[in-house]
Amino acid sequence: MNWIGVKAIYLHEMDRMRRTIIQSILSPVISTSLYFVVFGSAIGSRIPLIEDVSYGSFIVPGLMMLVLLTQSLSNAASGIFFPKFLGTINEIYAAPLSSWEIVMGFVGAATSKSIILGIDFRYRECFCRNFHSSSLGDDPYACSNSTDF
Repeated sequence: MNWIGVKAIYLHEMDRMRRTIIQSILSPVISTSLYFVVFGSAIGSRIPLIEDVSYGSFIVPGLMMLVLLTQSLSNAASGIFFPKFLGTINEIYAAPLSSWEIVMGFVGAATSKSIILGIDFRYRECFCRNFHSSSLGDDPYACSNSTDF
């Protein structure tokens, strides 16, 4: 296993994320924020609580999965297909890497990007969601360790 080659692909993809921060991080942040505003505020204020769960709390898991699955797929696909379109895929083919090692580098970077987005999404969700005191109890860290989001 050529760990240096896998690390090189991983670091190259993470550097590409840093260079395209608007596409990689800012775009999903803005789109989910708009979903929160439109569905959470505009529609959610008209829907009553159902079994002590607000509409905003109900849509959070769905929005989180929507963003993470969409961005995971697009980050991995763009990382693999852009070198083909740019003609730099030959550099990867010429490297002494197996196909498994190439995929491992690209998928590892896409997974890291998705984890970053998930942490960001969870951070924003904690500050945007209307918490009820009964669901938080006396735990001051309930936002970071609650499982009922």
